[in-house]
Amino acid sequence: MGNCLFELYIITYILIVSILFKLKRRIIMSKITGPISTMPNHHHEVPLNTFCDTHEDKLAIKRIQGETDSMGSELIDMCLECYNEYLAYRIKVKQEVSCCDWCKKESTNCTPTRDFEEGLYGRIYDVCLRCRQKQNENIDNHYD
Repeated sequence: MGNCLFELYIITYILIVSILFKLKRRIIMSKITGPISTMPNHHHEVPLNTFCDTHEDKLAIKRIQGETDSMGSELIDMCLECYNEYLAYRIKVKQEVSCCDWCKKESTNCTPTRDFEEGLYGRIYDVCLRCRQKQNENIDNHYD
């Protein structure tokens, strides 16, 4: 009984994949990196003939680093329309109040920051300007 179900699963999978390719539809899958030292919203080079993740008929003009953690990041390919929406969203987000991961106070100027003691591939925190300045002073004092 178990083998029959497995065979049925494989046959169903093969049929679905072949139908999708016959219809010339793309299966959209995010590009994933391994551990990476750049921060979210970093712009990466777009490979030739790469299509937008949202609009599969439009060529991508930008590749933006999305969700990032110590294991790696997701890369998002965008056409001009998607990139303009992304820029509008980034402006809106900069004006919103968020909570600093370090001091736990609300701020409108939190940005992704790594703790230098955790290395280039450590966790990314949302940190306010005051805490980032404090961290930079501590670094300066440590190396003086």
